[in-house]
Amino acid sequence: MKKLLHVLAIFAFTLTTHAYSECTIKVGWEPWEPYQSKDGNGNFMGLDLEITRAALEEAGCKTEFRRIAWQRLLTSVEDGSMDAAMGASKSPERERYAYFSIPYREESYAFFVRKEDNFKYKITKFDDLIEKNLRFGMVKGYFYGEQFNEVMKNPAFKKLAEEVKDDNSNIKKLHYGRIEGFFMDPYAGIVQLREMDLSNQIVNSSFSVKSGTIHTMFSKKSVSPDVVQRFNDGLQRLESSGRLAKIIQKYWGSSRVVVEFAL
Repeated sequence: MKKLLHVLAIFAFTLTTHAYSECTIKVGWEPWEPYQSKDGNGNFMGLDLEITRAALEEAGCKTEFRRIAWQRLLTSVEDGSMDAAMGASKSPERERYAYFSIPYREESYAFFVRKEDNFKYKITKFDDLIEKNLRFGMVKGYFYGEQFNEVMKNPAFKKLAEEVKDDNSNIKKLHYGRIEGFFMDPYAGIVQLREMDLSNQIVNSSFSVKSGTIHTMFSKKSVSPDVVQRFNDGLQRLESSGRLAKIIQKYWGSSRVVVEFAL
């Protein structure tokens, strides 16, 4: 009997291992430090990227990263040609075609302006943009939160918005005076402005809007609910083991992500 149980255990382990080996998730990414990046040696880095990869490993899945622009990635997740997107906000539109993991951090968007305009504008609320007639940039396909969506219903506010393909375009437009400000993740903004040598010219106005919690989203056409549940279980294990906190500290120096809230 003991020998039989031992054989059955080995057989079960083999089946599980085989099932996991068949799980390869195609995850889209684009340069967006400190969340998604690639170093000079070709190593993938970034807060969202490392968390997603670690949770997929816990789920028994291999990860295949493919560089793809955000708007195209959303379309690819919808049609099933890509399996997952990292650092995603949940919205009713996206929930039509994607499953969302449990949240692992919160996100907000800061309003960046030219340094010489910061004191002049004194932005503290959305109405200030309307009153001062300030054109602002936003990235097509980004979800800036329900509060932002509500104010976008105001024609006076909506007419000030100018959509672009990426954050880099917004920075350039502000630098050349084609807009008066733009919304961007504050941490990604700091990194990108430093890389473009514009840190002394463009600053965070201190006005920000919370977009909500951040998740990894999975295509309903190519990923099963079982894989998503295994991913969620993996996130929970990362949190309880302390590995998640270590990943966070690696990029932010402290656990500023609201792990207790998220998980």
